[in-house]
Amino acid sequence: ETKMWVSSTNVSNEYLTMLSRNIMDLMLNLTPDTVIAQHKQVLRLVDSQDSKDITAKLAEISQIITKSNISQNFFIKDIRIINKKHVVYISGELQEYIDTTLSSSVKQIYKLTFRVSDFAALLDNFELIKPDDSQLKGIF
Repeated sequence: ETKMWVSSTNVSNEYLTMLSRNIMDLMLNLTPDTVIAQHKQVLRLVDSQDSKDITAKLAEISQIITKSNISQNFFIKDIRIINKKHVVYISGELQEYIDTTLSSSVKQIYKLTFRVSDFAALLDNFELIKPDDSQLKGIF
């Protein structure tokens, strides 16, 4: 039985996993028709202190998706949590399509950082990590 919980300053691994999966789905499983609505939903999960940076990142993604008529899917392979720091690493494969033709398939690793306070976990940062980045040593 999986139990999710949120306290004033901490969250369970199960909660971080669920929240991270939801954010990844909203941020990376996109079509030109859904990208704006999905990114608006992501911004509801972002810490207000960091919304400017994340909004800029999402705007850049939205522009590429809509201008190039790209659809993409991210297939999660593995999730690793460093709960004391509220950090989640997610590895998987990003597939991009132009119209209905697969144009690329790339293995990627993302790092999501959360700020936990007042019984809420909010996204603090979202970044693509290079596979040889030293912070991944011993994680995957």
